[in-house]
Amino acid sequence: VTLSYTHCVYSDPSYVSVSLITRLDNNNLTTNCTEDLTSALTTNHSLTQLNFENNNLGDCGVKRLCEALRNPECKIKGLRLDGNNLTADCTEDLTSALSTNLSLTELILNNNKLGDCGVKRLCEALRNPECKIESLELDSNNLTADCTEDLTSALSTNHSLTELNLNINNLGDCGVKRLCEALRNPECKIQSLRLDRNSLTDGCTDDLVSALSTSRSLRFLYLGTNSFTDGSVPALRRLIRTCTSLEDIR
Repeated sequence: VTLSYTHCVYSDPSYVSVSLITRLDNNNLTTNCTEDLTSALTTNHSLTQLNFENNNLGDCGVKRLCEALRNPECKIKGLRLDGNNLTADCTEDLTSALSTNLSLTELILNNNKLGDCGVKRLCEALRNPECKIESLELDSNNLTADCTEDLTSALSTNHSLTELNLNINNLGDCGVKRLCEALRNPECKIQSLRLDRNSLTDGCTDDLVSALSTSRSLRFLYLGTNSFTDGSVPALRRLIRTCTSLEDIR
């Protein structure tokens, strides 16, 4: 798909009142279309949801989109960039955009290659009190325990983030134990925490339960496809009994 400015109808004032959601997922889009998209996003003030899932925008394309996100007139609330061959190279621009954009509340970056370095940069934005992100998805991004110190710092200071998806990474027990430092903080507002397939064992269960037992916000906890054994059951039973806000654990 090739988009020229004439095809970016979202820059046309006649669409201003109706263009709320745009889905462009699975369309073989590349960085070549992002200059026109950036121009359209800068002039359209009604578009709130944008889905670019499973394209090939790459770092260069996302850097261009960030030009629009930094514009105070941009009203995007939800941005999906899953599966776009993104690396840490685009995260400096994303961090800048997240620190200045007051409308963006949902950012989905699953199935990319941001790595620890990229997430550390994103945490700079999360620590910014102006950042309004409520939902952040980092599923399948080659993350390890090395990024969790920064994530812990961000979670301890960010009071807007309620959903964090870290599925299919390699945080390990050490990484989750660090995250628990933030989860113990009564100011942490996490409602949904996804840690499926992170090489977790019984070694982190006590820390998780200790951190989450007093939470008044946690509603969903996902720990599937790890290496827990029967040895973790008593602690998890205690969590279910003491965390009164918990609705679903799997």
